[in-house]
Amino acid sequence: MIERIYNIILWRIYSFLRGTTKLINGINPFTWLLQIPFIKKFIIKRGGSIEQIEAAADSVTNDPVMGTNILYASRFMALVSIAWLLNGVVFFAHHYDWNHTTFVMAIIAGAILIICAHLFFVEYKDKYLKYFKTFEKQSLTWKITWGMISFMFVITPIILIFIG
Repeated sequence: MIERIYNIILWRIYSFLRGTTKLINGINPFTWLLQIPFIKKFIIKRGGSIEQIEAAADSVTNDPVMGTNILYASRFMALVSIAWLLNGVVFFAHHYDWNHTTFVMAIIAGAILIICAHLFFVEYKDKYLKYFKTFEKQSLTWKITWGMISFMFVITPIILIFIG
């Protein structure tokens, strides 16, 4: 159950990154410039090819492929989990008067547990691919609901860090 929820939130982060990447690629000025016939003729006249220029324009922003976006989403999910850990450790340290050594050891132990859980939930035998295929088939209301839950999961530790 925890693995499924973890992967749902990761999938929503990935979907957000994929959507923003498509948006950025859609408003890429280099792509628009290549639509002007004068510029196309000029590039071909100078010995270049449109395919080379389009490839260079696409490399300015990230392509919306699984590899780069899932890497960013995966690392971001791990960072959000560590932010939750820091909030919890600071809360307990403040209320139970922990000394410096206990505080540091709790952070190190928690970070190791989060990284191990992340590796097991997501990257072990590429489990996320199986989950992502099933999540894509869900209804729109399910996607919106989990989008809001994921947003709150991501934004809450950031707000708590600034409030604290």
